Amino acid sequence: MSTTPKREVALGYSGLAAGKELPTLFEIEVDKFSIGASIAFLSQFEGEEEILYAPLTYLEIIAKPQLVQHEGKELSVVRLQMTVNQKTATVEQVERSRCVFLEELANNLAWEARHWVNKNQLAHFLPTIGEIIF
Repeated sequence: MSTTPKREVALGYSGLAAGKELPTLFEIEVDKFSIGASIAFLSQFEGEEEILYAPLTYLEIIAKPQLVQHEGKELSVVRLQMTVNQKTATVEQVERSRCVFLEELANNLAWEARHWVNKNQLAHFLPTIGEIIF
């Protein structure tokens, strides 16, 4: 994983200047256990101060992503920290888990509505809704 401590360099890679629909900046908290290797002396881009981290370095979201204004454009800022927790869910896993939760919630709400309508013998008053829900 390639990173830089320079915000302006990271913004250059975020897609902001290219007009990307929702450019994203990842702010990564680094602690004493997150050891990267500076390759600034090897880089053909002197000012980038590139730091590499090992393959399979895990990142964990530590705050709610924020939408901020930068030079009149919207920018998504995601705060992360490096972790050795290999059980941390990927973005795809979190997204799928949320979809499953919402599907189950919708099914439960439909069941409760159906049960309430039947219990109160109101199905004949709501034929359109009755056809949709039931």
